[in-house]
Amino acid sequence: MDSRKAVRLKMEGIEVILIDDNTHFPAVLVDVSESGMSVKCTHVFPTFKEIGIFFNYNHHKLEMKGSVRWINEHVGRYRDKMKEIGLLILNPPEEYLDFVRENNENGE
Repeated sequence: MDSRKAVRLKMEGIEVILIDDNTHFPAVLVDVSESGMSVKCTHVFPTFKEIGIFFNYNHHKLEMKGSVRWINEHVGRYRDKMKEIGLLILNPPEEYLDFVRENNENGE
């Protein structure tokens, strides 16, 4: 049984920048909800680390803060692949909520 409170929308392919101590790490969106997102990135962050999140949407620059909640690191022969990271959005800006709602309405 899925205990998530918010519906997750698949969003693969949108480029995201994760920012930690002024260092930028490229990532790609996997899915989003009003309270969080999942991204793929080659860098691993500690759980509960607060990081910056930046991406462009519909000619708007979205900047917000997130907290790393979980990491799916591949093991064995898949070790070099991108890691999937679950982020809780801290105080989601209205522009981000609009982005999620618009994509939910579009059925994406």
